Amino acid sequence: MKLWCRKCQDETSLVDKGTCPFCDAPLHPLPRRRGVPARIPDADLRVLHRAYLQGHSLRALGAAVWERYGYSSTKSAANAIHAGFVRLKLPRRDKAAMMAERNRVHGQATRDGDRDAYRRWRRRQTGEVRGELCNAVRQQYPRKGAQCRNMALAESDYCFAHDPDRAEERDRILTAARSQIA
Repeated sequence: MKLWCRKCQDETSLVDKGTCPFCDAPLHPLPRRRGVPARIPDADLRVLHRAYLQGHSLRALGAAVWERYGYSSTKSAANAIHAGFVRLKLPRRDKAAMMAERNRVHGQATRDGDRDAYRRWRRRQTGEVRGELCNAVRQQYPRKGAQCRNMALAESDYCFAHDPDRAEERDRILTAARSQIA
């Protein structure tokens, strides 16, 4: 039976009247280890940590190794990987930064921020708009008298709603929409 010396901070199986053979302090039963023993070796955890720092998620790493190490699911393997990172004191990514990176749409705008930024960027790339604002003044409330905030079309100084050359096309669209309602 292995015993623990609190003074030496070491375990021993040499028992001499219940005292440590090195410092004569009383021996105590070895403290029980709690939790599930780690199945992933430390060397493999360090390899997984390098992949984690390169942008792979814990869930993706768990999905890659869960069968190899005998875990019941990818989530349990991901939890074990996280616990291993904590145990080895390996740095972990900031959760807020990680979520902000994940919530980017095509690298252009966050989902929470300007939702139409990617669409505007894409319309400029395809030549649909010039990237300048429409020159028209709004005629209806709200913001009557303010400059239109839509992007000007590539071949015009106005957006689709204010371009005088497209008035017939707008009227056709409007009558078709009204006929579907009635």
